[in-house]
Amino acid sequence: VELDGSESADEDGTIESYSWSLAGAVIATGVNPVVTLPVGSQQIVLTVTDDDGLTDTDEVEIKINEPANQAPEADAGNAQEVTDNDNDGQERIELDGSKSKDKDGTIVSYSWTINGEEIATGEPPAVSLSTGEHTIRLTVTDDDGLTDSDEVAVTIHEAPEKAPVADAGEDQVLTDVDGLGELEVELDGSESADEDGTIESYSWSLAGAVIATGVNPVVTLPVGSQQIVLTVTDDDGLTDTDEVEIKINEPANQAPDADAGGNKEVTDTDLNGSEIVTLDGSGSSDPEGNIVAYSWSINGEEIATGVNATAELGIGTTTIVLTVTDEGGLTDTDEVIFRILEGEDEGGGETENISPVAVAGNDQTLTDTDMDGKEAVSLDGSASTDEDGTIVSYSWSVNGEEIATGMNATVELDTGTHNILLTVTDNGGLTATDEVIIIINEGEETGGEGNGDGEGVDERIAFLPNLFSPNGDQMNDYFMLHATGIDKIHWRIYNRQGRLVYETKDVAEATMVGWDGRANGEPQPEGSYVWILEGSYEDGSPVLVNGDVKGSVTLIR
Repeated sequence: VELDGSESADEDGTIESYSWSLAGAVIATGVNPVVTLPVGSQQIVLTVTDDDGLTDTDEVEIKINEPANQAPEADAGNAQEVTDNDNDGQERIELDGSKSKDKDGTIVSYSWTINGEEIATGEPPAVSLSTGEHTIRLTVTDDDGLTDSDEVAVTIHEAPEKAPVADAGEDQVLTDVDGLGELEVELDGSESADEDGTIESYSWSLAGAVIATGVNPVVTLPVGSQQIVLTVTDDDGLTDTDEVEIKINEPANQAPDADAGGNKEVTDTDLNGSEIVTLDGSGSSDPEGNIVAYSWSINGEEIATGVNATAELGIGTTTIVLTVTDEGGLTDTDEVIFRILEGEDEGGGETENISPVAVAGNDQTLTDTDMDGKEAVSLDGSASTDEDGTIVSYSWSVNGEEIATGMNATVELDTGTHNILLTVTDNGGLTATDEVIIIINEGEETGGEGNGDGEGVDERIAFLPNLFSPNGDQMNDYFMLHATGIDKIHWRIYNRQGRLVYETKDVAEATMVGWDGRANGEPQPEGSYVWILEGSYEDGSPVLVNGDVKGSVTLIR
């Protein structure tokens, strides 16, 4: 409190000092001192002294009252406009009374009402409101019972109709394999969607002209790059478009088609333990040019050349591989199996010994789990039989080199694809062979993605055999793709006349079932068939077999 003695006076001189006291104690000096006083009534005495030493006193009463309670100030927050995004007729919002305040106390309650009906309490409540305009009143009460109110406007808008989303599928790169200058292509709009309704129509156009309708139409397109536009229309009449590029390449040089002729049985009529056979590769062909070389081999060793040749074979079963090369350097192989039977002398000598049957077991696909670059594999030749005797030896070999012996053997193989040949010999000296395919995939490094220098990368390995025999003996009855991690696939197989005999876009069918050697339910003849494989792994990389998307397979019965 500021005290004021400025009206004091001395008629014949000057006032030299001002002394302020409370209950006899000096509390301040000077004309206008500022003092701190408690709540209540105080009698303060001013004593002034002039230049002659004379004094005078006066009293002043200072009364300090306790303050009156002040009402709080309500603040219901800013106006809100929101949209009913899920189109269910209401939307949940959060009210905000955090800017309300009480200068001389605290706010003890927040009440939110619409037309006098309480809908929520608390400072930041969440409420669900129907579409439309709402005026919400906030009433706050302080710790002395005083109140204040404020209003906020909240508008819930109905959600607008949403347009569909067109998806014309992934771009496609195809090859005109038959060289006709055009190709049938299936378009795919199945990933198009409409969040709040249904798609009523699909229209596909090229250069502004509609070429097809429907979700998955098949169209014929010329060689070259085409930009096709898909327009989808939903049940509200809203539309959206998307483009897909279809690129059809002219055919590259196609591999020749090797034909080693049909399998043969020949009898050793002169009983000298061998027989001269004729090799015939005249059924081989090249769709684009000429075959410039014919090579006949046994276990990787060349025994003859030329389209027609002869070879002397011993008693037993022998598999001869014909490799043909075209003028573009591409090759193809086919196998022919010769069975040389022991002849009988005129006197009706001993009964002919029957060759054993080799069974090398099922193909296997394994993973190098410890990532040491190799894996132990169990080989099983126990299903091999000999009708008229016993099998006396089992020999397992790769590229002509023996890697194990015995009916059951364990070998350690590097990552990659291995064609292992089982040769069984019976007690009469006759032999038979069968092949098993072992694929060792590289393991994935635990801990996720690689570090940029190749560690932890999953190299994709895809394999297709070059021979199968759908004869119902439960050995190599299906031509199947050996691969893992495939996301999409389009696999086709053609006969020598270029007619499609098998097709699938089902990854599970390609890798778990395969082709059974039939077309339209009818068994197909022995011979060479061309396959074309278009696919991608889950990371988008293409599926390649020996670095290519096409090749051939030989069907034998």
